[in-house]
Amino acid sequence: MLFRSRHVAATFALPAWNSRALMIGPFPRRPLIGALIAAVGLGLIFTLSFSSVPTTMRDPSRYVTDTTALGPPVGTRMEIPASQPLADGRVWADLTAEERSGTLVILNFFATWCPPCQQEMPVLRAFDGLYRDQGLRIIGISVSETTADVARYAEEYSITYPLLVDAAGTLFRAAAVGGLPTQLLLDGSGRVLAVLPRPLIAADGIELIEPLLAGR
Repeated sequence: MLFRSRHVAATFALPAWNSRALMIGPFPRRPLIGALIAAVGLGLIFTLSFSSVPTTMRDPSRYVTDTTALGPPVGTRMEIPASQPLADGRVWADLTAEERSGTLVILNFFATWCPPCQQEMPVLRAFDGLYRDQGLRIIGISVSETTADVARYAEEYSITYPLLVDAAGTLFRAAAVGGLPTQLLLDGSGRVLAVLPRPLIAADGIELIEPLLAGR
């Protein structure tokens, strides 16, 4: 489908995705509408990531989504406070400019307890390895969790990109995000290019990430 909402700075092709895709929305919770669709490209994901991240969907009735949350408008500049803590004990200001920004930045709002977030982890890790040298930067933002929990998660799944700890949900609310996982795609200056209120899938590499990197 073509993604032509106010959340995209330029029209580009996105892989087909059910608009009622699986998400978890902690602010507030509402029943999931519609049927769940089996994840696409899991074989490729595991080939790339060699991961043991669980992929079995649990009780579908527990998954909720807030379809009214649209995220920040395209062109909005996203600012992360210098004192925002990281799971490794540092703060945002401690990262180098190269670690913080790139040609294309994905802000990944997630939670360690969120099954859809766990399922997209192999994709995120694979994209980090495949596209880092081309200018992609992935920044995870854990919502309403402790630093210790996020640090354990990072170690368990061998995550090497930075993980911010948004314990109070401040960044989550500031970004007007309504579910987990949600991706904010930013340009090199931190301005929003697109909002994806869904998990990333393997097809996003060729159909979304690569065109955006090539166009920067």
